[in-house]
Amino acid sequence: MAERNQMCHNQIFHPPLQTGETDYDANNATKPMELSTETQSNPNRAAGATRNSPKRKPQPTEMLALRPKRPRHETESGISQAQTAEAPKLTTVADSRPSQSMARTASTHKSFFSPVRPRAHSLPARLVRPDWPAPQLADRPSQHVPPVNLKTLRELELSEFYRNPKLRHDVVFDSQLHFRPNNDGTRGLKKRVDSHGYWQLVLVEFEVLLNASKKRDSSARSHERPMKIPILLATMKDILLTLVPRADREEVESSLDPDLLMQQLEHGILDLKRMSLWLARIFKAHCAPMRDQWVDLMVSQFAGGVDKGDNRALMEGWKSIFGILEAMKLDVANHQIRTLRPHLISTAVAFEQSYFQSRIDEGRLDTQGAKQWYLDYFSKYKELGEANGHVDCFMQATLDMVTPSKDSTFPPTFVFDYERLECLRDDIREATCLRLCTLLFRQLALGVKRDIEDKDICKLMETISAVLGEEGGSEKYVQRSADVALSIAHIACGNTFPSASVIKVAENWLAKHLLMDSTIYKATELRVIKEIVCAMQLTVKSWSSPASFPISQVAEMTGNSVTIKSVAQRLANIAYLHWQVFGRLVYVPDPLLEQKMEINLAIGNKEMIWSGDSPKSP
Repeated sequence: MAERNQMCHNQIFHPPLQTGETDYDANNATKPMELSTETQSNPNRAAGATRNSPKRKPQPTEMLALRPKRPRHETESGISQAQTAEAPKLTTVADSRPSQSMARTASTHKSFFSPVRPRAHSLPARLVRPDWPAPQLADRPSQHVPPVNLKTLRELELSEFYRNPKLRHDVVFDSQLHFRPNNDGTRGLKKRVDSHGYWQLVLVEFEVLLNASKKRDSSARSHERPMKIPILLATMKDILLTLVPRADREEVESSLDPDLLMQQLEHGILDLKRMSLWLARIFKAHCAPMRDQWVDLMVSQFAGGVDKGDNRALMEGWKSIFGILEAMKLDVANHQIRTLRPHLISTAVAFEQSYFQSRIDEGRLDTQGAKQWYLDYFSKYKELGEANGHVDCFMQATLDMVTPSKDSTFPPTFVFDYERLECLRDDIREATCLRLCTLLFRQLALGVKRDIEDKDICKLMETISAVLGEEGGSEKYVQRSADVALSIAHIACGNTFPSASVIKVAENWLAKHLLMDSTIYKATELRVIKEIVCAMQLTVKSWSSPASFPISQVAEMTGNSVTIKSVAQRLANIAYLHWQVFGRLVYVPDPLLEQKMEINLAIGNKEMIWSGDSPKSP
């Protein structure tokens, strides 16, 4: 036994990896296929948020011993099997485990969380009763799984980034793209309600378990096994293993043994304060410094719950653990997106071509409507005598599609850009409304014989923005036209209160001509569209060639979103990227077809009937 105990003393886990080491190599971020699991674990070090905590030796209270394999003829207490043959045969959890699993002994050592006690009191063999089956953690019912689990965090995995075409497309247009918990809308409300219900049931299970552990008579304990707590402990361990580097996984594996922790909980010997301190050390070594305050709160919740016997505080501590794990996973995912963005952008066109080609081949994307939409506009484009090629034609077709007064539907090939196109349509509508407000302002100022300066126009824009606010979309101009008209009349009259007749004229004129069926609105919108076309052509000319499309700078534009320049740049980027993906794939797949189109248009055959992929004469 002395030799066995000495062997147990020697088999201890090494201390965790020094936190000053780099776990994520940002230089290799452009080669995602070469990233190992370790390079995904700690984004904060690569981002400059490293910790230089000194490497410390494991304390005696943090050592975990391994029990050597027991001979077959000897039981755990040293009594031979022959001496116990006549005793009732009881199966224990420890005996039912596979032989290769390493059980712990607490005769002279203890885990990170448990106090030093004799084995007979700290780790008794738990009897498996017929009405109390052992938990099968591999089969976890959804109602017993914590709200934060491996399934809900799966979309934050690096492999999911590469399989998510919408995410890869959005990365091109949004340099600040990042993940955050989705707590908005109906789905967010359901998540909050489900989470609250789950933690209330966990609180009930903990109260029953802790109250039962205080009773010395084991027969007085409940025969109903807790369903959520074992899965909670296993889920906590599983998530943490995905967040720490390989060097620290052995320590997590040995310290967060769900079966061992469950036994300690049932017998009231789990040191929750020590567990929280150990978790705090792991969290602070691998999470961003901005999470330290949350980690300290978790430690204080467990300390207060243990010292005051407050089970609700303990439940809040467990809840904080999973909140911190989710935040760490989000930090890792956001760091990976920032680091891999150049690679995702450089492969965007090839990836989307392959993705949409497979959907077309499978019949899951109908491109006939999109193709007919472009060919119809191309015919009109050639009739107008334009000869700048397909790129210019497609950009103008896209602009025509988002013109507010036409209210066109978007082809299914723009499925990843619906929201951006809607924003462009609203911005064009708002730019037209501002032009109308400026026109009214000039007419009123001319009526009172007042000179207009640039600072007056700037003040007018600021006043209209303050009156309307940021919410409400482009239709806020129609809904609050009376307030806008009053502000315009006030500034036009030299910041003096205008007469009732002037206010009435302003209100009636603005209410009428802000509607899209107004002749003045259509003329003003057409002028705005022409300015956008010129700005788009200048944007394309700024590229040395169409092949030098600055896709990596698409998301770097700043400024007012309703200015002509901003609208033109964003629309040109969307249209040209779309053309690179679908130009030959959908719109003009056959170069000979393009030549036939130009020949027929040149000889004046304007009554062509398009059927399928080839033109037919009437």
